[in-house]
Amino acid sequence: MPIAMWIMSIKVPYMEDSALCKFARKFGVTIYGYPISHKIVKNVIYLNASCILVGKKDKIIGFVKEFAKHPQIIKWEFKDNRGIALIKQDISNKYLYEPEIMHLKPAIVDREGNYLFELCSWTREPLINILNAYKKFKVELIYIKEQKNKHFSIMTPFANLTEKQKNCYRLAVDKGYYSYPRKIHLEDLAKLAKISYSTFQFHLRKAENKILSDIKI
Repeated sequence: MPIAMWIMSIKVPYMEDSALCKFARKFGVTIYGYPISHKIVKNVIYLNASCILVGKKDKIIGFVKEFAKHPQIIKWEFKDNRGIALIKQDISNKYLYEPEIMHLKPAIVDREGNYLFELCSWTREPLINILNAYKKFKVELIYIKEQKNKHFSIMTPFANLTEKQKNCYRLAVDKGYYSYPRKIHLEDLAKLAKISYSTFQFHLRKAENKILSDIKI
């Protein structure tokens, strides 16, 4: 018999003292990150995390250069838009890494520097602890609910796309091609991208196929 779990989605607005928030906003880059392991030493969290950067190539290069110099970053390695880093975090983030907490999806730092989390726990209390810990940052509760039969899956948010595929897919998302109702048509997207309709459609379909191929249902 399926057991209900508590699911929570929250948005933490831009935090000035966060290196990830600061550089995401500065360079217009979206960060998809997933915690791998952590250790707490003298009220400091040492977090190993993997990440994918989504943005223009030159902006990602600028992000990585400044990211490497920041005092919160202890060790790091990047290749193209993928990387792994050992990061120092304030102890106030400890509730995110409690044993009861499970990260359903990669945490997202959007291009405005806002953090987005989707988390779950066997009970409600550990999730409420996270909400309380981020009260001072005016955390926005998107939802918290008890749910059965949730399909749990940790997956890469972006497949191995070429630069042209990324650009076409990103433009389609930004302009509302995947919204309902649809806000723009392929012909108009192709004009914005300054390429032919058939070329834009080719790159977008390739991107969609790679992304959907990563989803195992």
